[in-house]
Amino acid sequence: MSDCVVAEDCEQPVSAAHRAVCTNEGQCRVEAYPPRLFVFEPEDDTLFDEGTRTVRVSGEVESAASAVKISVSAANQSGCSLGLAQTIDAVNPQEGILTRIPFVVDGVAVDPGQTNLTIVADVEGSRKSRTVVFDVACPGCAAIKMTTPVARQTILGLELPTLSGSISPAIPSAVWRVRSPFGDVFDGALPLQNGRFLAERIPIFAGRNTIEVVASGVGEGRGENRCTQAISSAVARETGLRVVLTWDGTTSDLDLLIVGPGGRLWDEDSMLSPRSPSPWFEGRVEDDFDGLGPETAVLESMADGIYGIAVEAVYDGESPGSNALIRLVFDGRSITTGPVGPLHLSANRGELWIVGVLRVEAGVAAFASIDAVLVGGVAPETPPDLWLDALP
Repeated sequence: MSDCVVAEDCEQPVSAAHRAVCTNEGQCRVEAYPPRLFVFEPEDDTLFDEGTRTVRVSGEVESAASAVKISVSAANQSGCSLGLAQTIDAVNPQEGILTRIPFVVDGVAVDPGQTNLTIVADVEGSRKSRTVVFDVACPGCAAIKMTTPVARQTILGLELPTLSGSISPAIPSAVWRVRSPFGDVFDGALPLQNGRFLAERIPIFAGRNTIEVVASGVGEGRGENRCTQAISSAVARETGLRVVLTWDGTTSDLDLLIVGPGGRLWDEDSMLSPRSPSPWFEGRVEDDFDGLGPETAVLESMADGIYGIAVEAVYDGESPGSNALIRLVFDGRSITTGPVGPLHLSANRGELWIVGVLRVEAGVAAFASIDAVLVGGVAPETPPDLWLDALP
């Protein structure tokens, strides 16, 4: 039997924040009043200056609820999702009374080009939304399309299997960049061929990430276009050490070397590398031998002690050596301010980069840079804790 035909047939709640409605099944149901939403900035058809990376969103919501959840997300006309949705709670200072509540969301990420900004106001599932369309200037910039990953994709591990897409017009170089919500970064050069890019095994962080493709040098102004996607890792928390090596030589090969406490370079029992995968301490190296990297070493559990980190130039190919960068992450967070490097290495000169040492004690890691290049096959013959004293 039906309870109602129209909402007036239902007993209305006392709360000004709720209402009774008559469902399609003829049943009375109490739900929150949808809030009214007013967006003040940005305005429709605004043209932001070239180089704008974030915008401010402000407005008001009208509701009698104790709080209204405001979420802001952006999508570019080229298909880029522009990072993670930002959410705040607009708190009503007069709960139970219909009130206009101001809100501000700062730092909403945007890419160049036309952007659809969606603002949603939510009270217990009752929603109102507003879309604002604006442009970020980038006259004559290269157009970027990201094929994989797709927006909001969840990755099972801590590596994105493929990053692919196209850049038009074709340009000689571009970069990829992964950001965590905490400001940590992985980045590297992007392999390009006839305007298309395909990179494999891109490192990402546990939880939420944004991945960017950045193309520079084409356009009438700064000439930097960017395409950003929001993705997530199914890994909730990372433990241990991750060392990520990238370089800019498209045909060169660099090897990442991790020496355990008390160990020595070139000793297979105490050094982790692509050519010595089974030292006494547990770990693995994801080798990259065909240019650019990334090459990654992972030590999920570490005994206390001092570990050494080095990079060997193995092969130059047609590249005149390579500029190498190291990123260090411990328990999911960067332990250096920015990357270590860049530093130029050449296999033809037999160069070995002594990057530095990592002290691990009671679950805490501290990195000390050495940043020395040895030539002609020379290497320290001491354990990592004595490397600095052993260098010529």
